[in-house]
Amino acid sequence: MRAGIWRAVGRLMAAAWAGLVLACGSSAAGGDWPQWLGPERSCVVPEGSLPAVWPAGGPKLLWRVPCGEGCSTPVVSAGRVIIMDRVGDTERIICLWAKDGKELWKVQYAETFKAPGRKWGNGARSTPATDGKWVYCLGVGGQLTAVELASGKVMWRRPLLAARSNLKYGAYANVLLVGELLIVMKAHRPAVLALEKRTGRTVWSALGTGQYLGSPVCTRLAGRQQLVAAVWKYIAGLDPKTGKVLWKHPHPRPVDAFFTPAVHRDVVYFNGYGIPGYAFKVIAEEKGFRTKDLWRSGQVRTWFNGAAARNGRLYVAAQSHKQPYLFCCDVATGKVLWKFRIPGLGAKVASWVVVSGERLLVMVEDGRVILGRDAGDAFEELGRTRILSRTAYAMPAVVDGRLYARDFHNVVCLDLKSGARGRRKQ
Repeated sequence: MRAGIWRAVGRLMAAAWAGLVLACGSSAAGGDWPQWLGPERSCVVPEGSLPAVWPAGGPKLLWRVPCGEGCSTPVVSAGRVIIMDRVGDTERIICLWAKDGKELWKVQYAETFKAPGRKWGNGARSTPATDGKWVYCLGVGGQLTAVELASGKVMWRRPLLAARSNLKYGAYANVLLVGELLIVMKAHRPAVLALEKRTGRTVWSALGTGQYLGSPVCTRLAGRQQLVAAVWKYIAGLDPKTGKVLWKHPHPRPVDAFFTPAVHRDVVYFNGYGIPGYAFKVIAEEKGFRTKDLWRSGQVRTWFNGAAARNGRLYVAAQSHKQPYLFCCDVATGKVLWKFRIPGLGAKVASWVVVSGERLLVMVEDGRVILGRDAGDAFEELGRTRILSRTAYAMPAVVDGRLYARDFHNVVCLDLKSGARGRRKQ
């Protein structure tokens, strides 16, 4: 009888552990790109996702579909591609077949927000998130919409950001799914909201200091699942179920930023606009957590694009006219292991890196993609191709041997599986 009880207890503990492990993960199907920065919100995809060679002339174009302005990444799930764009004063959520780009449905609504200047346009900045059933989209003016992925039916809609919000440049935060919760950051107090994903109802709120336009990440850190979010003065670790603050780590100085914290082996890397890139470690103690500064770097710094970490190595596409490089450095020490000058990067600020094993794919805002590999002490370039115009500010998505990318004019899908042995730079 005791054996039966212990077996039952073991099953309950296993179920509870599985629930905890899944709490911060996407429930979308394997092989999808269901959210900002990829499957794990890390810019890292499974090994083998990027090709070993670059075909002559670049990857084969499978389809191209016209679109409007927007900086949000295409989201791919259940054989569908979701994009957000804007045409005139109409913001749109569009669903395409991944296989051929055919439009399946479209949700559109009026949007009057106007950003200063024209560089970034007036389209959506935020990348949607999906659990494979619903897709959650935050518009440039702060309207949050939940849509059924299969049909395009609007399930609920909520004006997330009030008129008093800091919307000078639009809503940039990328929504995050954590179990049954939808986590959203906004640029005024409280800075972090957890919503019930089926209704949009607020479950908890946290962090009293706002003025931050970035996005949170949920991951296992120092032995515990944590939501890591940065605001104006500090980064904090939160309990994803309750919003309880577990630790805080101050920035070198108060900062506005668009960056998503990168977490690897209990180390958090962060960068804000106008401050050095820096890293610190989160350490579990008997009564909680503490943080320890590790390094700062004026070279290894970005703005709003993601950083990728794998096997103790951190990859950062720097965003400064003085440092037009892809850097690889040691996560724990910040030591630069190699740097690769991105030709023509200049003062451009939207370069992205996707990591798959030793393979790296870099996309520059002028529409070029560069394939290479981490050769240990150098970046070995394998090929380079222009696939879009000079307004390619969105991160590309790599799914099942395909590359999905967009600019202000088109969404494209390229075949990464096919290719010849030759390679050609363009």
